[in-house]
Amino acid sequence: MSGSGNSVFCKIGRSEIPAAKVHEDDKSLTFISVQPASPGHTLGIPKTHAANLMEIAEADLLATTR
Repeated sequence: MSGSGNSVFCKIGRSEIPAAKVHEDDKSLTFISVQPASPGHTLGIPKTHAANLMEIAEADLLATTR
């Protein structure tokens, strides 16, 4: 995960915190939630750090939401 973010998601993206990965490519990572709202609840994140949704580059957002 690029950028200097220190959020739990950035740490998961850099493999500093373990996660049950479902899918990973060069732009995104999908993993099982540790606090699932329902069985099979996954989270998808871009690998490039962004402070909020509006700051995610379009290419990274598209790769994460497909």
